[in-house]
Amino acid sequence: MSPPSPPESLAPPGPHSVLIRGGSFHLSRELCDTYLSGTESVAAICREGRVMLLPLHGNAAGGSLLKMRNARGDRVVHALEFLRTLGIDTDTPALNVPVRWSTADAGLLLDEFGSVASSTEARP
Repeated sequence: MSPPSPPESLAPPGPHSVLIRGGSFHLSRELCDTYLSGTESVAAICREGRVMLLPLHGNAAGGSLLKMRNARGDRVVHALEFLRTLGIDTDTPALNVPVRWSTADAGLLLDEFGSVASSTEARP
């Protein structure tokens, strides 16, 4: 009998994505309801070539605010300085990036972003 396999730390790819446009992350209400319910701010980080949005809790947590974008409940996170470190500026064409939950990191992993993050980490 073989030992049980370790639990998967990443949820399977799902229907959610984040739109990156104009120096901001645009998140749908459904994405926020599913993964960021009750969250008012997030930290955008690039660690080991992986771009993630980590929910922060508490008034003193800091980070970037999840601002209400419209009456529907979609949210936006202004992150121009962070995105510039990845080579993405306000004039970069909009990117629609699939996301999934990483239980190991307790945050949203932006799929298909590793190549961008890896290539920019090597910049002087």
